[in-house]
Amino acid sequence: MGAVKNLWHSGQYKVIPFPCSFARDHSRSTIVIFTMEQREDERTVLFPSPISWLTKSHEGEINMFNMQLVVKKPLEDIPQTFSVKKYDVELDDGRSVIYDICEVFSNTGEISFFVSGFGQKEWPVDCLFDLSSVIEQLPEIIIKVNDRSDFILDFYEQGIEREVRFAYCGDHYVLTCKSRTDWNPEPDKIRMKKEDVRFLFMNLYNKFIELGNYLCPDLTGNKLLRKWLEYGQ
Repeated sequence: MGAVKNLWHSGQYKVIPFPCSFARDHSRSTIVIFTMEQREDERTVLFPSPISWLTKSHEGEINMFNMQLVVKKPLEDIPQTFSVKKYDVELDDGRSVIYDICEVFSNTGEISFFVSGFGQKEWPVDCLFDLSSVIEQLPEIIIKVNDRSDFILDFYEQGIEREVRFAYCGDHYVLTCKSRTDWNPEPDKIRMKKEDVRFLFMNLYNKFIELGNYLCPDLTGNKLLRKWLEYGQ
């Protein structure tokens, strides 16, 4: 780990918008993101984020699919929300709560939903509509990944309108992106290891809960949400 720290300080790796750095793992022909954390004793510690393994293509370009929730400032600097929402158990379900949590994220102005891949470095997605549409699909998707089954992640909101099909093949998933707009994915297929796919979705799930527990704990504690999300655990 000390060697990785020295490499980071050498400036060889690109810094992304939150405190992380890239390091190359030649044994896997991949790039991994390391998060930098400042400890109380002023020592800097780097540790790998398992979600962010990026596959290097033969053409020398990063060929990947990635989703993350990015927080622009420390959570303690973002105001919490304690307005208790009322839900109708007959008309509402967990999706209603998910939308309200995503609205809290969006209203902070400090949390971004980041998606990239298939030739586009930053997809036109937001926290309010696109994140909520993805989170509501996670319970079933997590079950499918654990069962090594095929599934579809649908970005169905207006303006994005594309889907990513995950087809299980051996210890990998083959991801195929299909667009319903004039945007064309290039490439339209990506291979990811099954465990990397699981990390992708579990990391997004865990970050959603982590941010929600801090910013709007009344919503993440709602029984409609817990019933919806527990389906995939």
